[in-house]
Amino acid sequence: MRQVHYGEGGYEETERLIQELLDAPAQDTVQAGAGNHTQGRTQETYLGYARLHYADNPPLSHDSFADFDGNRTPALHHFSYDGSWDVQEERAVAGERARLFLHFYAADVHLVMAGEGDVTVTLASDPDNPRVVHVDGTSDLYDLYVGEPLDDLMTLEFGEGVEAYAFTFG
Repeated sequence: MRQVHYGEGGYEETERLIQELLDAPAQDTVQAGAGNHTQGRTQETYLGYARLHYADNPPLSHDSFADFDGNRTPALHHFSYDGSWDVQEERAVAGERARLFLHFYAADVHLVMAGEGDVTVTLASDPDNPRVVHVDGTSDLYDLYVGEPLDDLMTLEFGEGVEAYAFTFG
């Protein structure tokens, strides 16, 4: 084992290590071309406090339920907690009136969730067509939006007990 890296980023370091291990001459890191329709997309975003970087209102207490006043319009690539949440090391557990407000740019938005309950997903660009995602008890990656690249605001309303781990984007 020569390197461990979780999530996105660190591409140049990883590329250099691969070249070193293959005993290959150093080369430039391959960059995504202009044709990549989600270049500049929102980065992987964790909801637990251990890797929490993009929350507009980070939790002041950990491992117990707390009430949040959410920012309905967080900065691009950020989110905001609203309602009651138990923010733990690797996840956030929904309490009463739990919501997340997410400002993203991507063609796909996914959220790793567990527990049981429904999550209602509404886009600011299409407020009359909310989507309900049923979390069935299995820890899994759930699709929240799949389509054309969007710069949009998403509101997620969680049933109590639903566990949210990380957003991923495509």
